[in-house]
Amino acid sequence: MQLRKSYGNRHKLPDPVAAVLTTDRYSKGASHCSVTELLQGPKIRILRKDGIHEDVIDRLWSSLGTAWHQYAEQALQGLPNYIVEERYYHTSLDWVVSGQVDIQSPLNDGTWCIYDWKVTTESKIERGVAAEWEEQLNCYAYLINQTTGRTISKAQVIAVIRDHKRNVFKPRQAGPVQIMDIRLWPVEQQAEYINQRVKLHQQAEEAHVFGEKLPDCTEQEQWRMPDKFAVMKEGGTRAVKVFDTQEEASDRLVQIENGWIEVRSGIARKCEGNYCGVALKCEQRAREIKEKTTRGDVTPYV
Repeated sequence: MQLRKSYGNRHKLPDPVAAVLTTDRYSKGASHCSVTELLQGPKIRILRKDGIHEDVIDRLWSSLGTAWHQYAEQALQGLPNYIVEERYYHTSLDWVVSGQVDIQSPLNDGTWCIYDWKVTTESKIERGVAAEWEEQLNCYAYLINQTTGRTISKAQVIAVIRDHKRNVFKPRQAGPVQIMDIRLWPVEQQAEYINQRVKLHQQAEEAHVFGEKLPDCTEQEQWRMPDKFAVMKEGGTRAVKVFDTQEEASDRLVQIENGWIEVRSGIARKCEGNYCGVALKCEQRAREIKEKTTRGDVTPYV
């Protein structure tokens, strides 16, 4: 079923720009869900069935990623010893799961390496390999193995950093393209993970059919940043210092006269930016906004 999409244009961009930003040729093929959907919260996938709404300007970076994939596919087609943009299908618990692998290449020992393009940011790279990247490539490795019999022994993300700033005074700094090794799991763990995710989505589908509440997205599925703990001082308008843990903040607090700690809740980046396309009709999102408003965006810690 083709996903229905509608778009706003709050910046009144010209029609040609809007057309470029809203062009999408993606298809998950004849499958119940793609690996990308499998990794999302079941709530997102189910809410998206009724269509999604985005502003055209918010499509800029995802359209850049799409364009890069298409450019890379054209450039690498026909290159010897590489398989480019191949889609695989595997049945798990009666559901067909599909995944399209960016690049595959054979290694000297007869095993294979898979690569995945990511157009991303400096801050994302600084946090290391994202959990969803590891999960995604392990799903791909399993689909390839089950479909073709190939053994995937190596996986890498090719990260294209869109906000990289070239600094002529630091010639040895990391460049705008970085290669990141991805940890591969045993095949049994890959199979267990896919089955567990499929079961989670199937249970949510059943709950939806009977009008029951859909499961909330997890913090990882929301791309939620961790809470921060700000040490405040009476008379001051800014934090003395902001810490990652409550323990660190408490140690600093004993040195402050008439001080206290504010717990600053982490931002759910996927929800805040409507990267799922359904944040405006998500009950969980509405509930969290209400809670955030009630506590004034910060939670005092006594």
